[in-house]
Amino acid sequence: MKDNKPTVPKSAAVTVKDDGVSAYLGPNMPGIIQTGTIYPCAKAKALEREDVKLALAKKPGIAELIVDGDELAEANIKVKTPGEDLYRKYMALRRA
Repeated sequence: MKDNKPTVPKSAAVTVKDDGVSAYLGPNMPGIIQTGTIYPCAKAKALEREDVKLALAKKPGIAELIVDGDELAEANIKVKTPGEDLYRKYMALRRA
C-alpha cells in the first residue's frame, strides 16, 4: 500500500525550535534593535543571545519588551494601550 502523505521539499521546510518564539515589541532603535524582531526561541533564551546582550548593555529596558510568542497578541495590544504596564515601559524606553 502506497503512503499518500504530501512531501515538503527540504528547501521549503521551516525549522521551529521546541521552545517557541519570542519578539521585541518596543520602539525601533537604529543600530541597537528593531521593532518586531522575532527570535526563534523563548524569551529566556533570547535574553542569552549575544545580539540581545549587546542591545541590553545599551538599553536595559529592552528586556521588558521582549515577549514569548504565546503572549504576543495580548502584549501587542497592551503596548499600545495607555495605562497598561507594557505601554509605560514602551514610552519610558522611547524617551531613554
